[in-house]
Amino acid sequence: MTLKQMKTLLTKTNKFQFTRLLSSNYPFLVYDAFDISGRHVVVKKLFEPEDTLSNLINTYAMFHGFDLMTSIWYGHLKATINQIKGDVLLIKQYQYLYNSCLDYNLANCILDYDLNDKPILAYDFVQGDTFQNLKIDLKSDLFLRMISSLMEAVSHYPHGDLSFTNLILHEDHNNFSIIDPAIRVDNIFFTNTEYYPLVPPLFSQPKNRYTTYADQLAIGLMLYKLLTQINPLKNMSAYPFWAKEHGFGNGVGGRVPDDIYSIISILPDSWGGLFGFNEYLNAIRNQLKIQCHIIPKQKSDFIQMTGINNDHIDFPSEFFNIKSPKQINYAISTELSDFCMSLIFNYEPIDFYIDKLQQLTAHSRH
Repeated sequence: MTLKQMKTLLTKTNKFQFTRLLSSNYPFLVYDAFDISGRHVVVKKLFEPEDTLSNLINTYAMFHGFDLMTSIWYGHLKATINQIKGDVLLIKQYQYLYNSCLDYNLANCILDYDLNDKPILAYDFVQGDTFQNLKIDLKSDLFLRMISSLMEAVSHYPHGDLSFTNLILHEDHNNFSIIDPAIRVDNIFFTNTEYYPLVPPLFSQPKNRYTTYADQLAIGLMLYKLLTQINPLKNMSAYPFWAKEHGFGNGVGGRVPDDIYSIISILPDSWGGLFGFNEYLNAIRNQLKIQCHIIPKQKSDFIQMTGINNDHIDFPSEFFNIKSPKQINYAISTELSDFCMSLIFNYEPIDFYIDKLQQLTAHSRH
């Protein structure tokens, strides 16, 4: 059965009438549909064997399963399609959405099975439009209004694949929903490299009202693009910092005593510790401090004093040479530019950024 021929789907408990294909990123097809009761829903199902692949989702394989729990070593490769267990991935996404649906503002998330025992994910259709499709002149202000709630949501349930296409603004422009979180099964995971070019998604829940740094950076890069029409790390999208062709490398941690690098062995086979958020926090903060806030002479002295060998752990030059949005778009305020840069170059609890947003809003009123 081809995509064009498939209009109706029978499941073990329901019947779905498809109205249009929303996306076709292998291994998933996503439909606008109605169920047997007339409820307007989104249905996600697996490709049929005879379906033509229109495009491939960004899929990566880890060299070692602990990597995304610690972000010590970035040694991920693009995965071949035959590695993907689509049914397991879809069930895993259902389980995650079922738990996160209130935070992501989705309703009636269900798992069903077709007559061939293949899983079907469905949830209520969101009346609105993806942020990607909004008029340009609306986007910056609306996105700023979204950031506080967005950070709240992903601090409870990390997303790992934030992009303008995964944010749906409701018709009233007062609410939004988040769809399609990144999923990880065994050594396979999905993400986009446009907004995750520096650090990979972290598949562990942060603590003390933090987001993962990966999600926070994605929000910062999206805001930067709205303010300047530029993604400052676009050149890294094709070859993200954490992807490696051979072996391990590009660890987020340095050789700082309280860093994650120093408490878990370099050799992957000997890793035995569980993920610790405090170590992740220190690793990110140390790296940002070393790379971004120390001028070359101070940086050299810092390396000599601490013994850190930055030849192998530096964040790439594109990152710590990012210009402020104000340097590109003179029409925006200094406060807004500084807020965007703080999302990229600081790693603080979400209340730090919410307070900055409130100050920014208060300042714009005067």
